[in-house]
Amino acid sequence: MVGSLKYLGEGKWKLSDFKKAFSSKKRTMCAPPAPAYGLLFRECKILIIDFS
Repeated sequence: MVGSLKYLGEGKWKLSDFKKAFSSKKRTMCAPPAPAYGLLFRECKILIIDFS
């Protein structure tokens, strides 16, 4: 997703190209994935449900 948004922002894709790739639900239609460096895990919330 981020790689496709990057292509859109850089002008490599038109909005119609992005919409076509996104609606196809095929990874082969998307831009290459963005590199993982710089990603940050900030928080994890766990919901505990008591069914008793």
